[in-house]
Amino acid sequence: MRTILFLMLLITVTMNLLSQNRSVDRSPAVAGSFYPANKDSLTRELTTFFSTCVKTASDQRVRAIISPHAGYVFSGKVAASAFSAIPRNADYKNIFIIGSSHIMAFDGASVYNQGDFITPLGRMKVNLELILVRADRRVVQINDQRVIRPFQRHHIAPFDPLQVNRLQ
Repeated sequence: MRTILFLMLLITVTMNLLSQNRSVDRSPAVAGSFYPANKDSLTRELTTFFSTCVKTASDQRVRAIISPHAGYVFSGKVAASAFSAIPRNADYKNIFIIGSSHIMAFDGASVYNQGDFITPLGRMKVNLELILVRADRRVVQINDQRVIRPFQRHHIAPFDPLQVNRLQ
């Protein structure tokens, strides 16, 4: 009887650990290679990019920006220029980072709906209520978004990941 109870407990614990309902936050996979992994170093670098970039003044609410997503040594100042078009700490209900997949080809779009994104600057909350209403729930690696997230986290806060490839 003890063996059966132990096996049932083991199965229950295993099922709970492997449950798809649990949150799995995404780690900053390219921190330390595309940008600094240390919070203070990254903050200093982003602050420098934003203070020295070409700024675009706008009296209208920015609805979209186009930003590069290479390593910061190559694209940091240009990305800061793009993000500086948005007033610092602007109030947006949702922000979407839309980028193509560099890992695999697929039709349609993919969103990460398993948890939040972690950056050296802190957690970036994903609006799971909004994400979970989307029809396509494939999960892929989102390299370009991993590079952009710290810019957004430094300058503005909320966002929702959307990975696109060959939209029709």
